[in-house]
Amino acid sequence: YYQTKDGSAGSPGDYEHSEGWLEFEAGQAEAVIKVGIVDDIAYEEDEDFYVNLSQPQVLTTDGAVDEMKTATLGDKTQAQVIIIDDDDPGVVCFEADTLTLYQQFADYEAKIKVARKDGSCGEVSVKYEVEGASAVLGRDLEATGGTLTFLNEQMENFIPVTIKTVPRYDLKDQFRIILSEPGGGMRLDKTKDGGTERNIVTVTIEADREGRERVDRVMSLLQNRWDKSKIGHANWASQFREAFF
Repeated sequence: YYQTKDGSAGSPGDYEHSEGWLEFEAGQAEAVIKVGIVDDIAYEEDEDFYVNLSQPQVLTTDGAVDEMKTATLGDKTQAQVIIIDDDDPGVVCFEADTLTLYQQFADYEAKIKVARKDGSCGEVSVKYEVEGASAVLGRDLEATGGTLTFLNEQMENFIPVTIKTVPRYDLKDQFRIILSEPGGGMRLDKTKDGGTERNIVTVTIEADREGRERVDRVMSLLQNRWDKSKIGHANWASQFREAFF
């Protein structure tokens, strides 16, 4: 007689409970016990259950129990069955270790992409936090930490960061966004900055390129006018001296 028994895997959520008599014909050396495994899209650690054998009997040709003969079990009366999860939730990371954002004339919301790769099974999540460096939270940018959730088969998501308009010509300020504590079986990309414990992107804020070019043009124009003013002043001073001497 065979019967399944729960381990870390349970019936009916992980497998289909099964029990019954396993019969061997005369001369038959092996037989198969079939147990249905429940497939789902949720990521789980590998789990196990057991199949137990008991009550060996000898049957007559008409299928009745032969009371005159006995059968015995071998040493292994319990088999451990391991269910290996093939539903990979994937790896999460920033697309690159560095990123440059440009300031604009007004505050604007930038969306920092977070990618999921090497699997997309199930709903997963990852925590993130924003950390100032030379860029100051509240002055140069506005952002808060939180949890980023990926739905089943969702391959990308975005972290919102507001880049503020502050006086900046040739200065560059930086801040960092850090991913940590992935959930649902998802992992951090070990090849990225921070490795398996944290993934980090360093973001540089630069002045608006078009605005900087406009400032350069204005400065050049003012410099030209100043040079002409200096020349005119020099000519006037020369004429004044000649009038007296």
